Amino acid sequence: MSSAYIWLNYKGGVLSRISAYKIVKKYLGVSPHVLRHSFASSLIIGGADLRVVQELLGHSSLETTQIYTHIQKQNLADTMHRYHPLR
Repeated sequence: MSSAYIWLNYKGGVLSRISAYKIVKKYLGVSPHVLRHSFASSLIIGGADLRVVQELLGHSSLETTQIYTHIQKQNLADTMHRYHPLR
């Protein structure tokens, strides 16, 4: 059986948003939002262009995507404070 969808439910139909949430939560122990956030943060930390991350996340506004750059800066400040030898 072929389908235009990547993720199918046990009946071969489209996997619902709620079912996807339950599967991710059950097997990974985190919400899909945490995965999305980790994905975006990793891209930004890795040097990805902000516009590319915006497109991948489906944000209509670049300002929404820029939240991840602030998180990166805060993470850097926390890491420096915690681990830098001259703190």
